[in-house]
Amino acid sequence: MITDTEKYRRELLTALRLRDVEPDRIGEVLAEVDSHVAETGEDPRDAFGAPADYARVVGEGRRGLTPSEHRTRNAGHALMGAVVGAVSALGITAVVRDDETALGVPAWLTLALGVTGAVVGVVLLAVRVRVVRDPRTGRPVDWSQRWFAPLVLTGYIALLGVCAGLAAVL
Repeated sequence: MITDTEKYRRELLTALRLRDVEPDRIGEVLAEVDSHVAETGEDPRDAFGAPADYARVVGEGRRGLTPSEHRTRNAGHALMGAVVGAVSALGITAVVRDDETALGVPAWLTLALGVTGAVVGVVLLAVRVRVVRDPRTGRPVDWSQRWFAPLVLTGYIALLGVCAGLAAVL
């Protein structure tokens, strides 16, 4: 069960990331919230205010992304992921079916371009995520940060496997 403090920490983590606060500073802020709540028993919303408001104070001087910019960036990432996935799927399908070309170029090149695009995309996203660590333990504050790149790569490999399987059957 998620406690109010855990919910507050997650909301604060998200708000601080949206303001582009440095990962080390985010870890310090979350540790301060934890320490204060542990020492006083006070609700973090009463002590620090709403997560977005507190993130604004912590990230003073940093503009952060507007909701519109955030949506645009996410849409761009989704579009690029879809293009890379489609190119990869067409490439693996053509290679498995022993077609000579896909998208007007050799099938192996289509697959290679898709795979290269996927690897570059995952690496760039993994770097951009920037792991936030708890300064007291050195551990990531969110399990998803540690597993982000492997999970995305696993999904991509599963996509290639499904496409290869379908191409072999059809």
